[in-house]
Amino acid sequence: MMLENVASASKFERPCVLDLKMGTRQHGDDASAEKRTRQMAKCAASTSASLGLRLCGMKVYEATSDKFVTQDKYFGRRLDADGLRKALVQFFASGGARRAGIIGAILERLRLLRKAIEQQDTFRFYSSSLLIVYEGCDENCEFFLSPDFLPLDAASISKPDNNCWSDCVDVRMIDFAHTTFSGYLGLDERVHWGPDNGYLLGLENLTDILSELQGYGCCPPHQKNVPMCLSS
Repeated sequence: MMLENVASASKFERPCVLDLKMGTRQHGDDASAEKRTRQMAKCAASTSASLGLRLCGMKVYEATSDKFVTQDKYFGRRLDADGLRKALVQFFASGGARRAGIIGAILERLRLLRKAIEQQDTFRFYSSSLLIVYEGCDENCEFFLSPDFLPLDAASISKPDNNCWSDCVDVRMIDFAHTTFSGYLGLDERVHWGPDNGYLLGLENLTDILSELQGYGCCPPHQKNVPMCLSS
């Protein structure tokens, strides 16, 4: 097992971090009856059951105050579908003029991830999360002035298809304590068939929401001038 700090200072100056619990089911195959009931109720009462994803926490850089604003898993559990969508709008608020490009780079990662998940027969990623990170500082910070970071025009040539901002984003699957697959722990029989459709549902809904935000430049017409506030 190897751990990596994907939001380390060596990669990002002002990392904006989003933790999304993925899938429609959170309990593992080895969960007790009591835990199954508890986890199923938690999913039913949140966006997990309907959307296949739930906000589990986020940290957003606020340039005006030079501080990070955070929300935890309890905030995420209270959100309905519209509330989750608004929270994602707020998460990308630090992207400024480049947020459409940032979202585009994330969408490209999600497309590749979806393709990989679709090919994983018998795997179930119960209670795992998707970690999304992007650089929240403005274009005048050292991150974007670094010689290692390509300007938009140059990057567009070498990294087509919305990948010109891929250096300032990261998308990772994390938390595999309850992941299972055929043959796990020496079991020969398949417990589950096909790909993890609950996880795929979450990816589909996340992709739809981010595509809409990208098309509106992150803020839809009825949400222009959304304040940088993450209160419930």
